Amino acid sequence: MKIPEPIHSLVAALDAAYETRSEDGRRPHLGGSLIGHPCLRHLWYVFRWAKTPKFEGRMIRLFESGHREESRMIRDLRNAGLDVSEGPEPGKQWTFKESEKTFGHFGLSLDGAVLKVPEAPETWHVLECKTHNTKSFKKLQDEGVEKSKPVHAAQMQVGMHLSGMRRALYLAKNKDTDEYESERLEYSKKKAEALVEKAAQVVREELPPVGISRDPAFWECKFCDHHPLCFEKAPMEKNCRTCVCVAVADEGRWYCQKFDKVLSDSDQRAACDTWKAI
Repeated sequence: MKIPEPIHSLVAALDAAYETRSEDGRRPHLGGSLIGHPCLRHLWYVFRWAKTPKFEGRMIRLFESGHREESRMIRDLRNAGLDVSEGPEPGKQWTFKESEKTFGHFGLSLDGAVLKVPEAPETWHVLECKTHNTKSFKKLQDEGVEKSKPVHAAQMQVGMHLSGMRRALYLAKNKDTDEYESERLEYSKKKAEALVEKAAQVVREELPPVGISRDPAFWECKFCDHHPLCFEKAPMEKNCRTCVCVAVADEGRWYCQKFDKVLSDSDQRAACDTWKAI
């Protein structure tokens, strides 16, 4: 008789505690940290809250560890003599929004702004801190951030564009070995403006744009949270952003055309009884 696998009730309880208290991942705006993603449809689904991402407790802890590591990396920069400004006041990050083309629906927050970088000590840099596993870290060392992590490079281009800084410092740490790697990026007006135009397209589209592939087995699609929506005819979740009556308004707001009102965050999440999916 085969002995049953042990039930790790404590481990399950630890995971469940993280899952219960974690946020639902729905950002009020389209984030600059995502805009480098190659699929417009994916970005549109994220912006419209079409499907709430679900993460197991282990993954939530992993994300939390990454956030904690940012503080250590900033401390290490300061210990090395660099000046780091994390925000306008304690507990608040430097945050920027793009208003002209995306009506305030696109923006990002910086890990910080840094001065006294040895290669250019008098130039302010957008700071981006990221952790990597050994495989990703080696790829970064071999290829550089723009090729190995284009989403991170795009994030820094948007950060420079919206903040007015013209250099960025990418500080990477191998979380397996604690090894550091750093790279400086120069602002590209062409690249940054293309990313803003991409964000504007996502914000203004009333229907889901064409996805990156029509093949459900394509690797970018196969592991995407929105695979069921694209290839399995799964419905979008019920909220005002997925309703035919909603319209994007200025200053990052959403407007209900049926009831002639600006929608609060709680309104958007709840939706009403007349909701009809896009």
